Amino acid sequence: MSPDTTYYVRAYAANTAGTSYGNEVSFTTNGIAPTVSTQDASDITATSAVGNGNISDLGIPNPSQHGVCWNTGGSPTTADSKTEQGAVIATGAFTSSISGLSPNTTYYVRAYTANSAGTSYGAQVSFITLPQAPTVTTEPVSGITSNSATGNGTISSLGGPNPTAYGVCWSTSADPTTADSKTDEGAAGSTGVFTSSITGLSPNTTYYVRAYATNTAGTSYGNEVSFTTNGIAPTVSTQDASDITATSAVGNGNISDLGIPNPSQHGVCWNTGGSPTTADSKTEQGAVIATGAFTSSISGLSPNTTYYVRAYTANSAGTSYGAQVSFITLPQAPTVTTEPVSGITSNSATGNGTISSLGGPNPTAYGVCWSTSADPTTADSKTDKGAAGSTGAFTSSITGLSANTTYYVRAYATNTAGTSYGNEVSFTTSNSSSNSGSGGGSSSSSSYNSDSFSPGSGGTLSLGTRVNLSIPSGAIQGTAPVKVKITRISSPPAAPSGFMILGNVFEMSVNGSNSYDFNEPVTLTFKFDPNLVPTGIIPAVYYFDTSSEQWINIGGTVSGNIISVAVDHFTQYAVFINESASQPELEEPGLTDIDGHWAEAAIRELVDMEVIKGYADGTFKPDQNITRAEFTVVLVKALNISSSTPKTFDDISTHWGRDYIAIAAGNGIINGYNSKTFGPNDPINREQMAVIIAKAAKLDTAVEGKTFADDGNISVWAKEFVNSAAANDIINGYADNTFRPKARASRAEALSVISKLLE
Repeated sequence: MSPDTTYYVRAYAANTAGTSYGNEVSFTTNGIAPTVSTQDASDITATSAVGNGNISDLGIPNPSQHGVCWNTGGSPTTADSKTEQGAVIATGAFTSSISGLSPNTTYYVRAYTANSAGTSYGAQVSFITLPQAPTVTTEPVSGITSNSATGNGTISSLGGPNPTAYGVCWSTSADPTTADSKTDEGAAGSTGVFTSSITGLSPNTTYYVRAYATNTAGTSYGNEVSFTTNGIAPTVSTQDASDITATSAVGNGNISDLGIPNPSQHGVCWNTGGSPTTADSKTEQGAVIATGAFTSSISGLSPNTTYYVRAYTANSAGTSYGAQVSFITLPQAPTVTTEPVSGITSNSATGNGTISSLGGPNPTAYGVCWSTSADPTTADSKTDKGAAGSTGAFTSSITGLSANTTYYVRAYATNTAGTSYGNEVSFTTSNSSSNSGSGGGSSSSSSYNSDSFSPGSGGTLSLGTRVNLSIPSGAIQGTAPVKVKITRISSPPAAPSGFMILGNVFEMSVNGSNSYDFNEPVTLTFKFDPNLVPTGIIPAVYYFDTSSEQWINIGGTVSGNIISVAVDHFTQYAVFINESASQPELEEPGLTDIDGHWAEAAIRELVDMEVIKGYADGTFKPDQNITRAEFTVVLVKALNISSSTPKTFDDISTHWGRDYIAIAAGNGIINGYNSKTFGPNDPINREQMAVIIAKAAKLDTAVEGKTFADDGNISVWAKEFVNSAAANDIINGYADNTFRPKARASRAEALSVISKLLE
């Protein structure tokens, strides 16, 4: 019979009568199982491999299925994991992809094929999957100090086999590996977060960190994170203060350890309550690159006061302080001024003085002293008004005098620092006035007054009630006392055309020099007769510039019949008014004096623009001075400037150019002498004009300008604007390479620079 074949069967019996058959039945013969062999697995990875088999006999019928089966226990069958590659119609080798395996694991494999006769298996073969590296993540570093930190990581997959080592590795260079510094937390049996101590670090240093885990497959690294160790605070000590005066001292410190990094700041700090910090008064002496002692100037102190001091130094790790030391400032002598003597009779008078500063401690005695010889002291005749608790004016009765005798008087005040004397004044009994033509004294008819002033204390000096000088502490150069003098000038320089001097011209001098420069401004106060001032005109203080031989307007603050101004140098000063307050320009049909003038084109251009006019007589007067108001009005009109926030001044409220001046001020193009005074009728000088032009044109002031022979005469506040205007060829100097900053600008010069600005 043939395998796997259906047969039909009937029983039969035969005799002479014939052959009889039974009913028909059928059956099918068994098939023949196929024959298959298993070859070694190939292409083995951590999670997959290729199974290999060979069907040498298809059996009967042909196989309906074939593939490979596998397990980890041995003798795998199709009840275990398997591949199914379908029916087979020809003998031969086949391959089958095995997947979903575990790393580093032994697997048993058999090829199989199946038909209706059954399932045939090849011989068993085995293989081991490759190891698989673990997976780790690096978390931010925590617990950072100057020499240690805590590394943090997460093992999200152990790989296979389990890691034999894990931890963190670090370096001062990027991409650290286990060849650099590392921790080793041993074998890992589970996934999850871990911490690891990082030690042996250097202060103020940036480190790069990666988590790692190692098995037989290799070492895996997490992402890189970085951190910077803390610095080490410096070490400083405080030594006793030295060079102690009434208002200053020298702080002393010593930096014994710079810390890491080097200090970015050091100095001393102080207060009057104790435990000073850098939130109190302090010096700042900058970065430090070496250890050692340092000194620091302490200033602005109050006399006869206890101060507490600590040296300090700071870096990124913090601020370190030395131990606290204390010192007491020296007493400071009071400051007094002697005023003119009054109530003079044949045998008595009234001495007058002013205590402008009590010093420290408060005076225990004050009054006036007098003698028939110059420079009286308290060893001569004196009054004693007892202790002084406040500043201010005082009077003191001078008695027991001789008739028709000249006496010299000085106010005085005494404290533990000593006795201070005011300036000397003189008077003559029997109502004789002090010498009016020469000699000292401060009566209203005196021609001068003088006194000595200390740089550390300053003081005040008056010439009657007409002029007063106030010198603040620190304004005088150097350390030695100087003699300051106010002199009424009998033959002063003439006032400019259209201007009038209110009162007298006064010359201020220091040690005989009338060109003295102060460290900081001093205040001059003048008294004038308000009846001489026309309505709508505001007085201003002028000084005489000897280089240009011109009076220069410096403004001033007016209060009633007093005007005050801050100055930084000494020369001749006076109070002026401009007697012209009406607009100088009028409508006119033509200009008769500009033909051939060097500025003719600029003048005609701006006249045609109707931003300026000539005069009623048909002239333009190109070489006449132009005022601050005129220049501002022409500029605003020419540039068509507008402003939504105009700014005004007290002295322009009734002036014809007030609206244009307010617009220019609101745009920041012009400034006044102060917040209240603009000086609209003052002639504008060349440096003022350059500043206004540069601001109007919004020129870059950070430029190298042309160097003029008289650069030193250009005011500091105007220098960069002059540079910018000259560099942009808007304003030029003269043929002799001078700029003449204080020279008054003419109408022609003004229109020339505005015309260039329009180009």
